[in-house]
Amino acid sequence: MLKKSKKLSPELEEKRKAKQARNKEILKVFKVNVKRSQIKAPTEKDLVFCISLYVGLPKRFSIKNVSYRMYLSEVVSKRGFLEKVTKEDIGIILDYFYTVPYQSKIELSKQYFKGNTSKGQKVINKYLRALVNEIMQDFKEGKLKVKEYQKPRTKREERKALNELLKKQGINMKVPLRVESKKEKLRRVLRNYEAHTEKINQKYKEFKEEQENE
Repeated sequence: MLKKSKKLSPELEEKRKAKQARNKEILKVFKVNVKRSQIKAPTEKDLVFCISLYVGLPKRFSIKNVSYRMYLSEVVSKRGFLEKVTKEDIGIILDYFYTVPYQSKIELSKQYFKGNTSKGQKVINKYLRALVNEIMQDFKEGKLKVKEYQKPRTKREERKALNELLKKQGINMKVPLRVESKKEKLRRVLRNYEAHTEKINQKYKEFKEEQENE
């Protein structure tokens, strides 16, 4: 036999309706058309594209990259997006974007909704979709464009730049452009050892000759 759901008091029922109205308003403002029972997260493609409008990304960048959440929080800050988050949702949204180490949606949902794994995800997804939608709108209007990815300098390039800096500053020192291989390092150590040994042998030979001449 199915249990009858408890009837909410007029006060709680009013709060529930007010919350639903606020959520609908948020979705309406950001043109998020979703079913009441489920709010899906934006696609990975859309999230990465939105970040690329603010940060230069390599071609194979994924939301699994350790820098993903950091870049996402940077976008949120630059857009002042937190001002659009309601007071009741601000806690979980702040934790999702800014608390390090970053926590998953499920972990945050459990913390904020007494073990429930879906309610928190809906809240986070709602704002992620809103963020993506407004960024996409700005892109369509020509307000944003994809940032060029600046490839990191190689170690050789870094050493070359350092040598140029040392030269400009008049420092008589040169950093090798290439790191020694294990074999080259071993040969250098062996040469130094042999040269050191030869000096010791020469000094011993000179000492012995002096003793014999006395």
